Amino acid sequence: MKVHSFTEQEKDILNYSHFFYKDGTDMNLKIFTDGSGKIFGQISGIDSIEAAREFTNKEIFINKDMLPELGEKEYYWDDLIGATVNNLDGHKLGIVAKIENHGASDLIFIDNKKGQEIIVPIENEFFQKFEKDNNLIIVDWGIDEN
Repeated sequence: MKVHSFTEQEKDILNYSHFFYKDGTDMNLKIFTDGSGKIFGQISGIDSIEAAREFTNKEIFINKDMLPELGEKEYYWDDLIGATVNNLDGHKLGIVAKIENHGASDLIFIDNKKGQEIIVPIENEFFQKFEKDNNLIIVDWGIDEN
C-alpha cells in the first residue's frame, strides 16, 4: 500500500518501526521504499488488493516519545492543536482547530466560536510565542470587530 508520511522529511517515517491506530491498537506494519523513493507499507496478513482496501485513508501513529527533541521555538503540531490564541493586545482570537501546510508556510486555523475561522501563518512576523505550560499562543494579529 502507498503510505503518505507527515514527517518533516517524507522518508523520516522509515526511522520508525512501531505503529498503531488512533484507538491505540497496534498494527504490524513494515514501511519501505522502492527505487523511485515512493513509500509503501505492508501489513502482516494482508496479501490482496481487496483486503488492503479496508486500510485506505486510515491514519497510523507512532508514540510521541519516539520523536526527536526539538530546538528552541520549534513545536510539534500536536502541541499547538487545542491551544488558546491571543493577539498582542490580549484579545482571545479562539482555539487552534487544525494546522495545515499550504506550501509557503504552515497555517494555524483558529475557531473563534462565531462560526468564523481565522487563519494565521506560522511565521516569525505573526507567530510571536507559544507558552506550552499555559497552552497559549501569542500572535501579532488584529481582530475583526464585526
